Amino acid sequence: MHQTCSYGKASHVIVCSEEERKRNWQMVSTYAFYEKGLIRTTDFLSANVVMSRYYERLVDQATINKRPERWPDTGCTFYTSTGI
Repeated sequence: MHQTCSYGKASHVIVCSEEERKRNWQMVSTYAFYEKGLIRTTDFLSANVVMSRYYERLVDQATINKRPERWPDTGCTFYTSTGI
């Protein structure tokens, strides 16, 4: 995987152009950092597919031990660590 990254239009965003040469994939990943976590959006240019991943920032033991929940405003399920 070959990547070239730079800051996006906003100070909390990093944009990376990615190339998987063995599979001939061209992608653009956007990493948006927020106080509550990170959203990674990957646009597979060679397949016309977009994927998003949501990561929650864990700040205390009670948060770490939570069960799966729904990410606000997206309907996507995210999972937190079991504290292992």
